Amino acid sequence: MTAAEDPGADASGSQWTREVHERSALQVLVNESYRLYRRAARRAEGERSSAQYRILGALAYLGETRLSDLAAYEQISQAGVAKVFVVLEAEGLVERRPDPSDGRAQLARITDAGIADFRAFLGRLDDVLPALSARENAILRRATEIVRRAD
Repeated sequence: MTAAEDPGADASGSQWTREVHERSALQVLVNESYRLYRRAARRAEGERSSAQYRILGALAYLGETRLSDLAAYEQISQAGVAKVFVVLEAEGLVERRPDPSDGRAQLARITDAGIADFRAFLGRLDDVLPALSARENAILRRATEIVRRAD
C-alpha cells in the first residue's frame, strides 16, 4: 500500500502511530472545518467580508458584550475589531454604548438589521455547504460540544 492509498502514512510512506493520529484528531477537525467554512463563506459573502460576518455572528451568539471581550473571543486585536465595527456601525448593523460599570469601556450589540443581514448570510452559506444526513448532523453536534469543552 502506498502513502496515497493509506491516510495513516506520511509522504515518506512510514506509518503514523495510532497515538499520534488520535492526539491530532481535534487539530485535524479544527483545520478541516476552518478550511471548509472559509471556502463556503467566500462563496456566500455577498457585499460583506468574512471578518464582518464573523463580528456579526459573534455578537449574535454572545449578545451585548464589551468590544475588548469581542476581540478576545474572535482572537483578533482590538484595533481590528474597531476597524470592522466602524463599518458595520455606519450601516446600522451594530451599535455601541458606554459600559455603565466602566465608563472607559464600550458595550457592543447587533441590531435587528444586523440580525437580518446575518441570517441572510447563513441562508447563503447553507446553499453552498454540502447537505448532511441527520446522522452526520448529530455527529457534528456532538463534536461541537467536545470542541467547546476543550476551549
